[in-house]
Parts: sequence; structure tokens; C-alpha cells
Amino acid sequence: MKIGLIGTNWGRIYFGFVKKCGYSIDCVYGKNLEKVQRVVENEGMGKATNNLNDLDEMDVIIIASPIHTHFEYIKRFSGKRIFCEKPLHGSKQNDKSKNLYLTEDVFVNYSYPFFNTSKEIERIIIKEDFAEVYKITLDVGIKFDAIRDSKDWFVDVAVHPLYFLQKLFGKFEMIDLETGIGEMNLSSKLESNNIILNLNLFKGHEEGISFDLKIYGKDKELSVFGGYKPAKMWFFEPIKVAGVEVNTGEYSTQEDIWMIANGEAFKIYLDYASGNIERKDAISLGLADARSAIDLEDGIQVLLE
Repeated sequence: MKIGLIGTNWGRIYFGFVKKCGYSIDCVYGKNLEKVQRVVENEGMGKATNNLNDLDEMDVIIIASPIHTHFEYIKRFSGKRIFCEKPLHGSKQNDKSKNLYLTEDVFVNYSYPFFNTSKEIERIIIKEDFAEVYKITLDVGIKFDAIRDSKDWFVDVAVHPLYFLQKLFGKFEMIDLETGIGEMNLSSKLESNNIILNLNLFKGHEEGISFDLKIYGKDKELSVFGGYKPAKMWFFEPIKVAGVEVNTGEYSTQEDIWMIANGEAFKIYLDYASGNIERKDAISLGLADARSAIDLEDGIQVLLE
């Protein structure tokens, strides 16, 4: 199975993932050939090119390029198996783009379900009679030097736990949106199957990202706090159900748990692409297909307009 990679910034994470799975990246594409050559030399894997035609003989294409390029690359490599970084489209979609994504063999890298914390939450919700969920709150704090508007931060950061919640409870539709003064000040209300999700985005007090999630059932509440801090990397404090800790948390040690989750998602994708598992099994394990990615972006169209 020949694997091609588009993108040499975030795309570099895939060299390690592919190697761990017993494969190699055979061809790496970027517009700046000198940069691609340096990456290939440093990673010790692949042919460097700035000619898209060199990817035509690949079986799998990894797209890790800027969001606005995803549509054209997926169209260019129609018929290939494609693993695309999130979000799939990242702006208001039309029928042309949706039809392309749905008719191609595309999966999208939403790796949040692959945290051990996420797996435990899913187990509790599904298997421990966490009855009649009616409300969810998700507070997302972000503090970095980069200046971006609330929409960009939402599409880059808040969509990760939102995809996980969609996997648990179904497609969410944004029914209310308010943006306040300042770089990050956004309050939104979404709904799925009579469950209300209040998702708030704000400027954090500490550098990094924080996720404060609470899920309210008929007779109990689940809560978990986690995120990314430069000194800690990614982490999750213990999950609490009815105020009682039910696990010991999840922390980065020698390897960042975010990278572990991304690697697990990609391994499942390669198992599918190589024919070791069926498509339905890959999806049931948490992998996001194009339909799931479109559902998420459809649900937040009011934000993307």
C-alpha cells in the first residue's frame, strides 16, 4: 500500500504514525520543494515533490494542508482513499462540495474520541444507565499569543469535543449564537434530540486550552476538566459522577496523550485502508467519515456564514 502526504507542517506527525504501523510514506508533496526535501531528509522517508502528478500512483492520500485547500485536493484525487485533517471544509458548504465529500472515500481526523477519558465517558453514558441526558455545558478557554477571531478558534479547537458529543448524542444544530466584545467571547446554544448544549468560548486565564465539560442526566451529573498546558502537555483530571471520582485521570508523561490519540485514530484508518477491517467497524471504533464531518459543520453553519 503506497501512501502519499500533502502538507509538511502538521503533516509531519504522520511519519511517526505510519512507521509505527509498519508502513512508510512513499511520496511527500508541498509547493516549496526545498522545504519538502528538508523534511524528507530529516524524516528519512519518502520522495519529495512539488508536482501533484507524482501522487497519482499512491493508494492512500493524507491531506494535512490548510483548510481552504481540502476541497480541491479531494477533487484532484478522486477515487483514492483519503485521510484528511479536520475540519473537512471549515466554511459554508454548498451541494457541490457535499456531494464530492459523500461520493469519495474520505475520513477526517477527529481524534478526541480516542482519549482514554473519552472512552470512559462513553462507557459510562452508554453502559451505566446514565439516564435521560437533558443538558450539557462545555466551557472552552483559550489563551495563546496568536490573534484570531472567535470563529477560527471555534473551528480549530471547540470542534474537537463537539465531534465527540455528536458521536455520543447525535448531530447538534446551533440554535443561538452571541458574540461579545473582544478576541474570544462567544456563547452558543446547540440542540440534539432534545438535549441542550451550551458551548461557551472565552479567553483563558492561563496559557493553553481548557475544556470544562458537564453532562446532566435525570438523577446524576458527569463532569471532567482537561486540556493543554505548555508545562503539562495534554491532560484530563479524574472524571466525576455525582461528585465522586471514577478514574484516576489521564496525563501526558513520556508521550503526549494528544499524539497517542491521533496515532490510534490513524492506525484504525490504515487498518481500514489495507482491508483488515470493514468501513462500518472503523466508524464504530470512533473514526469520523465524511458524513459525520459534514453533519458537524452543517450544525454550525450559522457560525461559518
